Formats: sequence, C-alpha cells, structure tokens
Amino acid sequence: MESGNRIEWYVRRVGVCVGIALVAAVVLAFRVPDGSRTLGADVIFAISPTGELGVSRPGPFMSATGLRPGGSLKGEVDVANQTGRRLAVRLRALPDRNDLDRLLVVDVRAGDTLLYRGRLGGLRAKTRAVRIESGRKRALRLRAALPADAGAGCAGRIESISLELSSTVEDRRG
Repeated sequence: MESGNRIEWYVRRVGVCVGIALVAAVVLAFRVPDGSRTLGADVIFAISPTGELGVSRPGPFMSATGLRPGGSLKGEVDVANQTGRRLAVRLRALPDRNDLDRLLVVDVRAGDTLLYRGRLGGLRAKTRAVRIESGRKRALRLRAALPADAGAGCAGRIESISLELSSTVEDRRG
C-alpha cells in the first residue's frame, strides 16, 4: 500500500510542475512587446470635389501609419474640369493640427509640372496653378516624406490633411 501512496505523491508533484510550465508558456506567448522601437506618425491625405471640379477618389486617398524619419508615402488623384470653360486649378492643405508643419516635406505635381515642394506648413497657401481644359482631367501626384533627420518630433503624431481645391476661369489668351 505504501508504494501506491508514493506513486500518487509523485503523480501529484509531476502534475503541479506540468501545470506551472503550461502557465509560464502561456504568459510568455502572449506577452506585450517591450516597445523598444520608435513610434511613428500617422498621416492621412484626403480630397473632396467642388462644384466645378470632380475627383477620382473623394475622401482619403493616401495614408501611412507608423511613418518614421526617412519614410515616405505617395498617392495620385485625378481632377476633372466639369465646366464649359478652361480653369486654373490650385490646391492648399488644411491640416487638422500643426504638429507636422515643419517636419513633413510635400511634393505636388501635375504630370511633369511641379506645383509645390516644401514643408507642409507652406502648403497652407495655394500652389501654383495647373490649367485644365473643359471636360478634361489631370492627375495630381503627391509625395510626402519625413526627412531622415526629422528626429523624435514626429513620434506618435496623428494628422489628417484635407486638400482644398480652388479654381478660377481662365481667359483663352492666358
């Protein structure tokens, strides 16, 4: 009988050890990472049509999560002239905050024509004009980047940037 008690004693001890090992394995498998990586910026660019101008992708058309210094994002949207006249079209940025105004570098092109290159804060003013004939469309290509030397000022920033289109009727001679 004594050997039966001894076996039961060993089985209980082994069961406790196996239980502890399983709990340790579960805790290690589902632990939260240590967070040693640098937190990046979340950036969203959006555009809306106007009465005169249509856009191919209304709303958010380019975004990046965890954008770190040295990283970039690209996007393209077609802008269509819905009027019966040639239009001079400009755009400007309306960021929801100014956290990235001095950090984010933006490049805006219509085909090979550079409309704007500089910091996001400078894009709060209107760009150079791109001419769009009646019933035609032009592709606007945007690239936004955080320079490699941007530092930690972008960490954890979340910025939504609305691009506002404006147009004026252009005389055919211009």
